[in-house]
Amino acid sequence: MHQVFQFENIRRLPTEIIPLARRALEGSVDDLEELQDHIWDLCEKQMPIPNHVIFFLPAFYNIIDTDDLPTPENYYGLGLPRQVTIWAISDARVAQMRAAVRGIVVFIRYQLLPPDAIPELWRRLWPCIMFQNARSESDDIEDVDGEDDYMFQSHLWIIGGILSSQTAAEADSATRRVKETPGVRRVLAQIWTRVARDQSSRRICSGYLGYILGQFLDFETPSSLAEILDGVGGTELELGILIVDHISGITDDLQDEEPTIPQHMGVWRVLDVLQTRMKEGRSDAIPHGALRAVIRLASALQPWIHNHSESPDLPSQFMDTCLTFIYDNLISQPGIEGVNDALAAGLLPLIVQQSAPIDDPQHELIWTDSILESCDNILRSALPGYLCHYSVLNRIKKSLSRMEATGPVYHPHSPILARWRDFMHLVNERLTLKAAFDMTYIPTKFCDNLRCHTVANKITLRCCSRCLSVSYCSKQCQETDWKAHHRGLCEEAIPDVLSARTLGFLRFLVHYDYGQNKSTVYGLRLASRLTGSGGSCYIKFDYTSGKVRLTFESTDKWPPIDLSPKSYEVRYRWKEIVSRAEDAAGELNIDVVQCPDGMGNNYRIIPMRCSFPAYHARIAELEKQRDGGQILTEEAHTRISELVRGLGNIITEIHW
Repeated sequence: MHQVFQFENIRRLPTEIIPLARRALEGSVDDLEELQDHIWDLCEKQMPIPNHVIFFLPAFYNIIDTDDLPTPENYYGLGLPRQVTIWAISDARVAQMRAAVRGIVVFIRYQLLPPDAIPELWRRLWPCIMFQNARSESDDIEDVDGEDDYMFQSHLWIIGGILSSQTAAEADSATRRVKETPGVRRVLAQIWTRVARDQSSRRICSGYLGYILGQFLDFETPSSLAEILDGVGGTELELGILIVDHISGITDDLQDEEPTIPQHMGVWRVLDVLQTRMKEGRSDAIPHGALRAVIRLASALQPWIHNHSESPDLPSQFMDTCLTFIYDNLISQPGIEGVNDALAAGLLPLIVQQSAPIDDPQHELIWTDSILESCDNILRSALPGYLCHYSVLNRIKKSLSRMEATGPVYHPHSPILARWRDFMHLVNERLTLKAAFDMTYIPTKFCDNLRCHTVANKITLRCCSRCLSVSYCSKQCQETDWKAHHRGLCEEAIPDVLSARTLGFLRFLVHYDYGQNKSTVYGLRLASRLTGSGGSCYIKFDYTSGKVRLTFESTDKWPPIDLSPKSYEVRYRWKEIVSRAEDAAGELNIDVVQCPDGMGNNYRIIPMRCSFPAYHARIAELEKQRDGGQILTEEAHTRISELVRGLGNIITEIHW
């Protein structure tokens, strides 16, 4: 219900505002701006806000019906709870729009508008935005003194403020109303396009931009996302790039000043959207570069957090959100490239700085348990599994070279000191192996025609020219294997994406751990043979937790994972090697390496041969006697054990 605003209502305003309000009612633009500045200052100084506030809103001629056009003598206002009155002023000049927008932002920012004021505010405001947007697109309108740019930013402030100023339930209602407004998606697309190409606009509007982006990423109705992007002519990837740019923009702002409350809300909303994607199994939908951007953001927050040690709740929650996202992203199999990006962005220095002890006088902020838990989880379960990859070790080495040997993490009372030491012990062990790794040296070569028993140090192998994954000692062996097995599997071998250096180091690591754990390996192998499980067996080297864990399984139990049609290892390597194990006359050891590699399937299959067929033949003979009842199982166990002890280190000379 509208009510006529009478001049006597001015008496309810603070004394110092009355003259300004009276002159503003007479149509003076300068007085209008001065009045708005005064109200703005009251809010900025957190002074008591009067019970009855005049809230100016310009109304172009297309906002209300012709019969209701306001006049200087008869101003229509909207009666709202808390005595907030919105005035409509019939003047389309940008100066008045600018003054009114400042007032709108004040009331939204300090949540002075009750929830039931949002629908009416949006109804009256949206035509102004549409009209101003049309003016800014017109060739006849020039940007005078940056007014048009200011209006663009103001639109973003107001839309974001409406969406972010209410409680969760009220925000859902407001968001739905905004989404349903005709033309809103087109204007937002234009805004995002401008932000994407204008660095200054991105820095100014980054907070509300992030919140709006998050609110409009509706996963249940993909068509709505397509509607938003119609104005951009892009894809979801381009929208993802805008999200990353938004986070990066805030990171840049932190170099100069502290983030504002709208920026907090914007980033939180963006991170919430990205985490929702991961929880829904859509880690592939995370925009490229998001992990790097969040790590840079968390690193930039460090000085700001320490400067707020007296009231650490907000910055601590902010850091907690960032670290939770980083951990969730790392365990969602981002792949070797993603981990390298995280390390390059400064993940390890970030963790070191987060682990300040509570009693450290240089770090007054008391870190929350969730922050420390995220740091502990990253060191315990996210990073160690990747320490079997050559490129990751190379990146860690570069990162450590730029870090000091001292820091909060090394403090005796640091809550994650023990975890950091365990992690660094494993890192140093793998870096030592990396230094000893020589790509040009292969201990022993063998022919991939498993019917051929050629194993030597100095032989020239010919490689399959199509898949480059198998080698033969002669053309005859290549032709024999092509007809027997390789013809139907060659094409499937081509998609292997691991580099030769990565796969070479992985084999080098397995060879090292094979020798280090030979008693465990052959104990498992012996126990498996004596159970009479039959068939070929394989040893699984599990590196997912960092240090190797060994298990010995029968191929009858393969696969330990779901057979994915996209899995190169299952479709090619398993068929190529396991199905031909009998041709190797017992000389083939099949080893399965489990490690995160970002290929969608984290199992690698590495064949290894033993060049001592007499050993295998003797084992087979004893097993045959046991199965035939010629000797008891216990006696077979004793004889095989003696055989293993007699061969000693010789049987660990394995080859690839």
